[in-house]
Amino acid sequence: MTGYVFPQIVPIFSSFKTELPWTTRALIVVSNIMSRYWLYIGFGLLALTVGSFLLFRLPKPKLWLHKRVLKIPLIGAMFKDYHLTNFCRTFGLLLKSDVKIVEAVKIVRETSTNLAYRNQFNTMQEHVLRGERISEYLSKHPNLFPSMLTEMVIVGEEVGNLSGSLLYLAQMYEDELSDLSKNLATVIEPVLMIFMGLIVGFVAISIITPIYGITQNLHL
Repeated sequence: MTGYVFPQIVPIFSSFKTELPWTTRALIVVSNIMSRYWLYIGFGLLALTVGSFLLFRLPKPKLWLHKRVLKIPLIGAMFKDYHLTNFCRTFGLLLKSDVKIVEAVKIVRETSTNLAYRNQFNTMQEHVLRGERISEYLSKHPNLFPSMLTEMVIVGEEVGNLSGSLLYLAQMYEDELSDLSKNLATVIEPVLMIFMGLIVGFVAISIITPIYGITQNLHL
């Protein structure tokens, strides 16, 4: 619209000596930029995408990104539930299969795709080797491991059925993730509709307003 269609209409507006509304002038500026520098814009976006991809493959930027993703409203909660589900289910199944707890934590760490959680599992393994309970370590990091998880792990350790508590938590977080996914779809649809409506409305006003002004001048 701004790069091809709108430039075809601009000469009509220019042929009449009338002052254009600010919305039309703004759209003309955007249209000129898009039509004249589209190649540079395209290469710039490509370079930005490739550069960001390569940057976030490095350990420190990747860790920073993984931490920030967990703090995004709604989406962060979904990612957190996803990783907690994997942690609880994998850890629970390994303990149920009589895998030693230190080895189980190591396997959980290797299967984690989020560096923030992976680093915590790595430190957790060291604490378990020193004889510390899993629940004691989890309670020190409530930003990644909710209090509900810690309390259920404490119950599992007390009754000697940690694997059962973890598998129960895995199902609970999986159900919560499913609910969040449905809510996200419900939220995104109206937001996208409003966003697209604003863009279309802005373009329509930018085109119709000067045409209306020109026709009024012709009648006069």
